[in-house]
Order: sequence, then C-alpha cells, then structure tokens
Amino acid sequence: MDANKYQVDALRTELTPDFVRLGMGQEHDTMVARMLHAVLGIMDEAGEMAKILKKHLIYKTAIDEVNAFEESGDSQWYHALWLDAIKRGLGEAMERNLAKLAVRHGEKFSAEGAVNRDLAAERKALEGDQ
Repeated sequence: MDANKYQVDALRTELTPDFVRLGMGQEHDTMVARMLHAVLGIMDEAGEMAKILKKHLIYKTAIDEVNAFEESGDSQWYHALWLDAIKRGLGEAMERNLAKLAVRHGEKFSAEGAVNRDLAAERKALEGDQ
C-alpha cells in the first residue's frame, strides 16, 4: 500500500475536538490539537504494545500476534495524524528517515555512526538537501 494514500484514507476516520485555545490563531490551535491527539494516541498504543510483552514476560501468556499487529496499525494511524497536522506526508517521512539513517550508518548499522553522529548532515537529509 502507498503510505500517502494510507494517510489520506485513514484520516477520514479522524475526530479531533476543537479544544486548544492558545491565542495564536485558529489554524495553529487546530494543528496543536491534532498533534496532541496524535501523541496521546501514540503513547496509548505504545502502552498496549508494552502490555503484550509484559503479559508474556511476567505472566507467561502467549503473544497474541494478531493483537500485536493491530496495535502497530493503530500506532501508524496516529503517526499519520501527527504528520498531517504538520502538513507532511507519511511517505515523505519514511523517505527522509532512510536518508538520515544512510548519513548516520551508510549501508548498514554502525556503532561508530550511532555514537558519533553528524547532526548537521542528518538535519540536511531530513530537510531534503541531500
């Protein structure tokens, strides 16, 4: 599936209340409300993922892979909302992330690259200047 199509289709189900009043204009307040909705949702889904592992590690329950898959998809929905709030696409975020990782690690993981990051070069990759 195309990431940007997913983002458009998924966000048809969005309901973000108009509850932020920062006095910086309606467009800004709406953006912040959507970002807040997204980050709270991401935190909730991360908790659901952690619960799957906790139950497995502590209580020795089987990992419900369908539920694990569901929580990952739910998390993607909130990531799509976050990006849409800042007027960016999910596909673009994926591409820029790979560009940043290429700057940091080259072709594969490098402990040296993880420790000695060139933040200026990574920023350029994220900005699309590479």
